[in-house]
Amino acid sequence: MLFAGLISATMSSADSNLLGASSIWANDLVPLLAKEEISGERCMALSRRAVVWIGAAATAVAAMNLEDLIEVLKFSFSLRAAGAFFPFLLGHFWVKGSNAGALASLLGATAVVAGLVVAGSEPWGLHPVIPGLAVGLLLYVTVSLARPGSGDSGRTIFP
Repeated sequence: MLFAGLISATMSSADSNLLGASSIWANDLVPLLAKEEISGERCMALSRRAVVWIGAAATAVAAMNLEDLIEVLKFSFSLRAAGAFFPFLLGHFWVKGSNAGALASLLGATAVVAGLVVAGSEPWGLHPVIPGLAVGLLLYVTVSLARPGSGDSGRTIFP
């Protein structure tokens, strides 16, 4: 029963992540890259195709390291935690935050965590997420101040 519960939780997380990634692709990235509105039907078709391609890519990554699935999961959660934490948190609470700052934070923090994990390095004995978070915060604040957004997004909770 315990094993079935673990597999169920893993599958639930995996399908949510897969759906989220395909939705981001179809709803956010394709219209941005195409620089045009995408109809609902086309968005759904793109999302379905993305599920197949992203699922195949995830399967390929998982097949590369069948010996230690827990390490692969820890790596993926570390990337997601460091990369998206400050853009999500400060994007809601800090008025001066900008899209450029969020993108820089996301890419920079993800790169730091990926680099440290691949190199097998834990600076000062810290898990790679901690330096990734520090870089993400620094990039979000500095790039947002250097390249401010419109300021009228209405997403912030505190003015």
